[in-house]
Amino acid sequence: ERYEIINQFREDKFDILLSSEVGSEGLDMQFCNVVFNYDLPWNPMRVEQRIGRIDRIGQKAEKLFIFNLLVKGTIEDRIYSRLYDRLGIFESSIGELEPILGDIQKEFQVQDIVKMSEDELNKKLEIKAQSIILRAKEIQEHGNALDAMLNDDYNRDQKSLDNDSRKAFISETCKSLFISYLNSNNIPYKLQDGIYSLKKDDSKKLYDLLSPLKYTGNNAATIIQQKQALRALLNKSYKFTFDPIPDIKSNLHLLFISNPLLKIIAKQSLCDFSDVSVVDSNLDGSFAVVYKSEFKSFKDTTRHRVLVLDEHFKALNDVDYFDFYEGSSSINSAFDTSKLYEAKSNAQKIISEDFNSSLEHEKMVAKETLNKKKGALKSHYEKKRDIATKAGQKTSQTDIIRMRQWEINNINDLEKERITQLENKMKVNGSFQILSVFKLSN
Repeated sequence: ERYEIINQFREDKFDILLSSEVGSEGLDMQFCNVVFNYDLPWNPMRVEQRIGRIDRIGQKAEKLFIFNLLVKGTIEDRIYSRLYDRLGIFESSIGELEPILGDIQKEFQVQDIVKMSEDELNKKLEIKAQSIILRAKEIQEHGNALDAMLNDDYNRDQKSLDNDSRKAFISETCKSLFISYLNSNNIPYKLQDGIYSLKKDDSKKLYDLLSPLKYTGNNAATIIQQKQALRALLNKSYKFTFDPIPDIKSNLHLLFISNPLLKIIAKQSLCDFSDVSVVDSNLDGSFAVVYKSEFKSFKDTTRHRVLVLDEHFKALNDVDYFDFYEGSSSINSAFDTSKLYEAKSNAQKIISEDFNSSLEHEKMVAKETLNKKKGALKSHYEKKRDIATKAGQKTSQTDIIRMRQWEINNINDLEKERITQLENKMKVNGSFQILSVFKLSN
């Protein structure tokens, strides 16, 4: 009779439906938006199943209201307030609850609890709460790791900024890049107290210039980031700064190393020494070859390095570009620039050998990482299959069994799809490019 009763409920024959535990699963009642839980089970999965009757596809209400009734001062009240409410189970999702909490009823038997002193019960509750929180954190991190498997971290290339001079260098480089772009395209801006601003029409002009250049790949995270950054240019005015400051306001945009707009306009070469051939440096050597290497896989990396050669074009050192920049300055000095081409030719061979070795290493790392992530994905979907299978075994109703089997088939298809996506993302390729060659003057 339950389906006939639910149809009457759906057709507004009555406004409140009282149900025993038999109504906690397998029923579609997304036309409702309020659930009162009374006589709460101690297994939180069963509470989740009850909520799932209305939290379903087809639910049109903006908010769902879940009321959990407890008698103040009872054992149930203390268990729920110390364990469930503390985790925010009814305010936010923390993943699969079953592997986090299991069946608490097995650990909190009434006949044992009533014999406990106040201190003993509080101690047991606290120990359980801490273990649940740790387990919940593990599962949250596992879920985050699964998301990261299929989406590149947009800010991955932002290295740890370990000192003030590096921060200042990066900030000045970002400012030089962006302001140069504005100047070259005749886009006026105002500067006041370290904050730049564009008028609405000028901001729209910048949007029109950058929009066709935006990223067009398959990385969802990158696409979303760039859409948001470009959309901000269509506001009344665009305010931005290059200096990280605390408590930055929502209408003030920080243009730092990983900002989407900077990524769009960034050039492939460094231009700090573009007009000079001789550099005064604290490095020992005769020539400095600035080059960039890139490796594209699940984790894209870009490195700017400087290969230092002696007068016979033999490799002496390979240093970080920032360290080279920090300890160098350009000078005016005439010399035979043909030596620069010879230095570049020799550096090409040295860098190529090192790059090929690094590429093989990246492929090995990618293969090991792929195997680990595939294992994690399979374990994740195996748990989901197991939950769906057990749920199907608890009922004899044909339609519910069929629904659970459809759910399992969907899990299998999703697992195959994501493993294929993962394998495609783990393919490794790379390239390197020589950007500049300088004569060193020590």
